[in-house]
Amino acid sequence: MQFSIVALFIGAAIATPVALSGELATRGDGPCGTLLYGNPHCCSSDVLGLLDLSCSTPSSANDMADLKKSCGDEGLQARCCTINLAGLGVICKAA
Repeated sequence: MQFSIVALFIGAAIATPVALSGELATRGDGPCGTLLYGNPHCCSSDVLGLLDLSCSTPSSANDMADLKKSCGDEGLQARCCTINLAGLGVICKAA
C-alpha cells in the first residue's frame, strides 16, 4: 500500500508539465532548408533544372532575402541545390 502511494506521487511529479521561460529558439535551417535542396548557391546559368554552371557558395546567407541579395550583387542567380560538384550545382531549384 505504501509503495502504491509513493509510486502515485512520483508519477504525478514526473508528469507535471514544466512552464518554459521565454520563446523557443528557431532552428538554423538556413535559406534553403535542410531537406533535398539544402545547399544555397549563386550560379551563373541553369541547364534544364538538372545542372547549374559556375556555382559558388555565398559567404553570408542567413535567410532567403539575404541569399537573393548576395547573389544579385554578384550578377548571379540564387539557387537551392542538392549537392555541389566542382563548381556545378546538381539538381537545383530557384530560390
